[in-house]
Amino acid sequence: MERTELLELAFLLWGDETEAEARVAAVRRHRGTDTAVRALLATRTPSIVAAAGADPWWVSPEVVARGRRTAEALAGLPLAPRAAVVLTGLGLAERDELPARFGLPAAVPAVLGSDPAGALADRLAARRPPARDDDEAAADARAGRRRWLRGAGVATAVVALGATAALLPRSTSSPDAAPATTTPVGPTAAVARLASVGPGDTPVTLAAEVAVDAAAASAGVPAGELTGSIVWSGRFDTGVAGVVDAVVVAVVLPDGTEVASTAFAQGRENQTFLVAPCGVQPRTVVTAARCSTADPGTGTATTTVLVTGLTAPATLVTADAIPLATLTPDASGATTARDDAAAASAVQLADDTVVPVTSP
Repeated sequence: MERTELLELAFLLWGDETEAEARVAAVRRHRGTDTAVRALLATRTPSIVAAAGADPWWVSPEVVARGRRTAEALAGLPLAPRAAVVLTGLGLAERDELPARFGLPAAVPAVLGSDPAGALADRLAARRPPARDDDEAAADARAGRRRWLRGAGVATAVVALGATAALLPRSTSSPDAAPATTTPVGPTAAVARLASVGPGDTPVTLAAEVAVDAAAASAGVPAGELTGSIVWSGRFDTGVAGVVDAVVVAVVLPDGTEVASTAFAQGRENQTFLVAPCGVQPRTVVTAARCSTADPGTGTATTTVLVTGLTAPATLVTADAIPLATLTPDASGATTARDDAAAASAVQLADDTVVPVTSP
């Protein structure tokens, strides 16, 4: 896939030329259409996103206005359906090809009216020429690789889990990606640590960094060598240990395997956090990970299975397929279930697909 095509696709998906350049630089080794698109959807948010500039002078105000409406319609969607709209609108895929080729839903929201191709063309008409080549964009990305910021123009949503619903920024990337072919194993629990919130950090960013380090450990890669993209973030109530911030991060390993790594940050005294992984698994639409926490005062432990990416109720089952709990997703597709006995083995979906529950 040519760089110009990838830049146009990234601009439509994230709405910012600088961000598009950084994301495309990260996938420059992937030139086959399907591979490049899947890798692009898995890229992490770059640390530097330029502010929107003045309206382009080279197109009419009418085209600018139509392009802005297109941008607003796309920004109102999570990444998975947004990508489905863009890929089909550009003629890069048919609806029925989306699940197999890109791990995206076949249902394409009709947010661009009767002429999606024309709406996307209006949006692209306002795109400025690239300011950097791949090498320059990649260097900028490496300079800020440990920062996790939301991309420009992406809507904020409410994520509510358990009895203590909380407002939290929704991630800018989607958990909808094609499954990997291998399962990483390794000492992922060893990356758990106590951390303090520094300038620019939040509990979510701390959890995201541990999630990436856990993915690196699962592949035998030194910590700090990989980057990832937050595909889901939210809060859940552990009961005994209170409310924790959790993330699911997509990471592409050096061999090309795409994995989903889940981690959480539990608040302690003096703005410190216990930050720990919940597990690393091949990246699929649905993820299920076992998060173990404890009351800082009493040491009483609790285990929670965090499930994301659901579109319908599912069932938590044992290794013998004995039902343990019914999983009803919230608006973000996430839910939790207590699993103090560590009896949960998998999530059985409505279509009888089984998703293993991973552990650190």
